[in-house]
Amino acid sequence: MSVLGTYVGNVAEAVSVLLSGTGKTDIVTATDDSLTAASVSFANDTAGTVNCYVYWYQARTSTEFLIWVGQVLTKTTDGPTDIPIRLRDGDKIRAIGAASVSVTVISMLNFAMSR
Repeated sequence: MSVLGTYVGNVAEAVSVLLSGTGKTDIVTATDDSLTAASVSFANDTAGTVNCYVYWYQARTSTEFLIWVGQVLTKTTDGPTDIPIRLRDGDKIRAIGAASVSVTVISMLNFAMSR
């Protein structure tokens, strides 16, 4: 799958979190309607392959969607490649991995275009 789009905005500061275990961890929480999660990457610096998961929590419906599952090999990085997800106020990107696996989310700030 491939998604192309024109975004008026700018790249937001990347958010990187070192996971502490196999529970869900909030990585990004939108504080308004101007954020699009554009990239998620797991870095596995452990001694073995790790199963990693990315979830999108939609606040307005209180629903959580599993959007990516993958095995990240030792000493590699991996993650979903085509996931631009427009986040609304309260939406979250969450992740599961293993202790010492880090996850990074790069987001775009979206600005309304005037007519």
